[in-house]
Amino acid sequence: FTDGLSDVENENDQVMNMGLMEEFIQRKADLPVEEFNKIILDFVVEFKGTKLIGDDISFMSCKFY
Repeated sequence: FTDGLSDVENENDQVMNMGLMEEFIQRKADLPVEEFNKIILDFVVEFKGTKLIGDDISFMSCKFY
């Protein structure tokens, strides 16, 4: 579950869509949770560029074995 990630906009007023996020998650799903969390935050920061985030962002990661 996520709140705020789908509302992030970049400098071109493009919104982070769930398809883009899903593709990213599938490519990185094999990483340890701690590393995955850092990389997903880096991904969001890179996507938004210089645009400020107008809302808080929450997400929860877990790994099933």
